[in-house]
Amino acid sequence: MKKWSLIVINIIFYLLLLLDAIVTYKWGEDYIVLVGIYIFLASSTFLLERALRDNIILLKKLSFADVIVRVGAMLLYLTGVYSDMIRYISWCGIVVCFCINSYLQVRIYNVIKKKSIPTRFILSYSQIVTQFKEVCSTSNEHRKEIEEMQSMMQYIEKRKGIVITIWASFYINFILASKNQMVEIILIIIELIIFYIFVKLQLHAIYSEYLSKNNVFFACASAILGCAIIYMGTVIQHNSNNYINISIWMLGIIFWSPYINESYLLKEQLNNNLKNIMQL
Repeated sequence: MKKWSLIVINIIFYLLLLLDAIVTYKWGEDYIVLVGIYIFLASSTFLLERALRDNIILLKKLSFADVIVRVGAMLLYLTGVYSDMIRYISWCGIVVCFCINSYLQVRIYNVIKKKSIPTRFILSYSQIVTQFKEVCSTSNEHRKEIEEMQSMMQYIEKRKGIVITIWASFYINFILASKNQMVEIILIIIELIIFYIFVKLQLHAIYSEYLSKNNVFFACASAILGCAIIYMGTVIQHNSNNYINISIWMLGIIFWSPYINESYLLKEQLNNNLKNIMQL
């Protein structure tokens, strides 16, 4: 990401709030623009994730404040959607939030510029797999390191599979659950079995020392809470107001952020292991 990317994302975020307000006022609720707002809200957290990962103290403080102010603007907007009187007050607050975000981003830009924070080069997962296969085909040495990498890649593939299954089950639940109570009970039982496998996979990461215990427990608890929130959005709030439904879904997805960060850490570890094997 370029130094000015966060500034551009911030401007687009506030422009989308304005666009959604115009669309809602003229034609009624429109969840498509709302999804775009949430996407840019989530995109604006990339610098905070980097600062937390690299423990850059000043950037952590500035980027955390920047994200919190933007979340505050989102809450003000959702509060003002349903009342004309509150709407004007909320937009005054949103303008203040935009000014605070702009000030924070100027400071963030200056910090990054002065510190010259380097961009770390990490191969994509597919590139790691390709290079790993080349190493295996050209060398019979370092079998222990190679077997460890194979084991970790198998674990990553299992993680991918179980996550795809979880989200597919939610989609099926969303389509079928409200039509038949017996179908809903069966789907809940299936989802509980899937989550049992999910938790076992998370614990395997601790036993195999792929990830730290604290990181795994936090990511696991956060993902399960996120799924519980999404379940409310798919079943309890089924066919309810679009704004409430979409907001519940997006909130649930945000709770998966620590689990997504785990995937980054695993890829980073694979990248380092591959580099070490190639240098041996």
